[in-house]
Amino acid sequence: MKMDDRSRYRLIFATSVMVTVGVLAFLLLITLSEPWEGDALLPILIIGAIVVLLPIVLLLKTRREVKEGIPLVDECGRVVRMRAGYYAFMATIYIVLAFMYYDFIFVDVLEAPALSPTEYFLVLDFMILGVYLVFWWWFSKKGD
Repeated sequence: MKMDDRSRYRLIFATSVMVTVGVLAFLLLITLSEPWEGDALLPILIIGAIVVLLPIVLLLKTRREVKEGIPLVDECGRVVRMRAGYYAFMATIYIVLAFMYYDFIFVDVLEAPALSPTEYFLVLDFMILGVYLVFWWWFSKKGD
């Protein structure tokens, strides 16, 4: 079933609102759960402002494009996203293998500091996002 641009915009809007509310609720819980001093509160407020402003800017841009009749999804963009996703997935396999070798060789044999599972997941998430964005940018500029 194909989705028209107005329905896609509504879906983007609803998803953006839910993600924004979820992240803001998470930040609120973090600030209420621990006593924060003035220096630590500023980064949380900056992250909250970015989380609120970024979806608003993207929604305004998307709304303008829908009103102008510019399609939200085109064939080239779809192919670029698929290729970037494929390469990010393949890179994920190698990144996880690298974590495994780090854990077995460096931590067990050479007694290097070990990461907690949360730190592994955070590093993995940011690496996957970075790899995807790099390949998306590369394929978008390349035009193949």
